Amino acid sequence: MKKMVVAIIGYGMSGKYFHVPPLYTHKNYSIKYVTKAYGTDAIAW
Repeated sequence: MKKMVVAIIGYGMSGKYFHVPPLYTHKNYSIKYVTKAYGTDAIAW
């Protein structure tokens, strides 16, 4: 199966703990972009 490329928009607490981890660890998804309004939490992704 081809990987689905996704973007995380509005990365915050819910993205960090609920939305991103399954996408990051699942072999059929590839996170291409992560955006947020402020801070540096998204740099690790």
